[in-house]
Amino acid sequence: MIYCVQPNESIWKVAEKFGVSPKAIQIANPQIINPEHLIVGEMVYIPINIDWHAFYPKGVQRFNRR
Repeated sequence: MIYCVQPNESIWKVAEKFGVSPKAIQIANPQIINPEHLIVGEMVYIPINIDWHAFYPKGVQRFNRR
């Protein structure tokens, strides 16, 4: 997921917002030089795991393999 940094956000605040570790965001974004001071408007990649079960009701197959 791509996220646009808002005013007064650090990598720790962004990580808390999305429930991921700050280290995971740092690893996914090698362009971040100072994690304490992100640039407003900077686009950062948030490495989140999507729970596909939330999108597909129980019993519905995602792929029709025949």
